[in-house]
Amino acid sequence: MEIQLEIIKYIQAFRSDFLDQFFELITLTGEEIFLVLIFSFIYCCINKDFGYRLGFFLLSNVIFNSGLKSFFHTTRPIGESGITSIRVETATGYSFPSGHTQSASGFWMMIMNYIHKRWMYILGTLMIILVGLSRLYLGVHWPIDVFGGIVFSLIWFVVLNAAMNYAEKAHKSLIFILIFIPLALIIIWVRGENEIKMFGCIIGLFFGYLIETKYINFKIQGSFIRRILHWMLGIIILVLIKYGLKAILPSNNLSYFLQYALICLWVIAGIPFFFMNRLQKNN
Repeated sequence: MEIQLEIIKYIQAFRSDFLDQFFELITLTGEEIFLVLIFSFIYCCINKDFGYRLGFFLLSNVIFNSGLKSFFHTTRPIGESGITSIRVETATGYSFPSGHTQSASGFWMMIMNYIHKRWMYILGTLMIILVGLSRLYLGVHWPIDVFGGIVFSLIWFVVLNAAMNYAEKAHKSLIFILIFIPLALIIIWVRGENEIKMFGCIIGLFFGYLIETKYINFKIQGSFIRRILHWMLGIIILVLIKYGLKAILPSNNLSYFLQYALICLWVIAGIPFFFMNRLQKNN
């Protein structure tokens, strides 16, 4: 730990107001709001099939990380002598592996796998490094946490993509259901507030997929600007759903489950039905 402590101190020796703001912005790219916006944008406006796969990967990666944190049960560097911790509200739960780093790494790995361009490999690699560095600069993770987040994200990326590729080629949708089982077991084992929310997301994602593929089956059509405008209308409704339910429902596990199930259901089936389908009718 002493070596890791010195690494954090060395990184924080370069602190400035500009770098504080810069790394707070960078760390946002590993958080829920950024990932939900990007995933929903890709799903509604770019590529529906890849968007759904990306959403399922991001969600399952978060649950995987939650299980790992509960298993390793390590403390954060917050409060250590000589370290300044910033934006500690994003540093909930245990330390290893870094959730922000694991989420961001998984996201950029998926994007790099989808866009096979040299510039994307450079951008994706740079962003993974920056998000990991931001968690050290902000003083909320150890270097081993960041390294672990990247490694475990890579492992999950390889395993899940192999499983999904096999399921698609062999037309064995049962594989998708089997993937849910270990995720559900992790949620039952950890049983925290975030895990309940993630379970709601899984249910919303699953039933949203069934409804969309059977009854909606929207096609990505229309001009790019119109797609963005329709998606933005859907996101406005998403925000109203999130904060409206939060205001009227009590703060308990059942409420958290319902809120996040409906949010994911809205993204996968609601936005396509009420907004993206209009582009098809106009063509």
